[in-house]
Amino acid sequence: MKRLEQREKELQQREAQNETERRELHDEKKRIEKEKLHSKIIELEKKLDARQALELEIEWMRGALHVLKHMGEDGDMELKKNMDAIKEDLKEKEEELEHMEALQQALVIKERKSNDELQEAHKELISVSVCLSTLMYSF
Repeated sequence: MKRLEQREKELQQREAQNETERRELHDEKKRIEKEKLHSKIIELEKKLDARQALELEIEWMRGALHVLKHMGEDGDMELKKNMDAIKEDLKEKEEELEHMEALQQALVIKERKSNDELQEAHKELISVSVCLSTLMYSF
C-alpha cells in the first residue's frame, strides 16, 4: 500500500511538472508566433511601400506622357523620342506591378494554407494533451 501511495505521489509530481512544462511550451510558442507575425507585418509594410511607390511612379509617367502628347502635336522629333522612352518605361513598370500583385496573391494563398495547417496541428496538440492528461488521472 505504501509503495502504491509513493507511486501515486510520483505520478502527481510528474503531472505537475508536465503541466508546468506544457504552460512554458505554450508561452514559448505564443512568443514565437508573435515574433513571426511582427516580422511578417514589417515585411508586408515594406511590400506595400514598394507597391505604392511603383504606383506613384506609374501615375507620374502617365501624367508626363499626357503632357508630352499635347506638347508634341507640332512634330518635334526629340519630344517623340522622350514619349517613346516614357511609354516603354511605363509598360515595364506596369508589368512589374502586375508581377508584384500576382506574387502578393500567391503569398496570401500560401499564408492562408500555412495558417490552416498550423491551426490543425494546434488542435491535434490539444487533443493529445487531453488524452495524456486523462491517462495520467487514470493511474
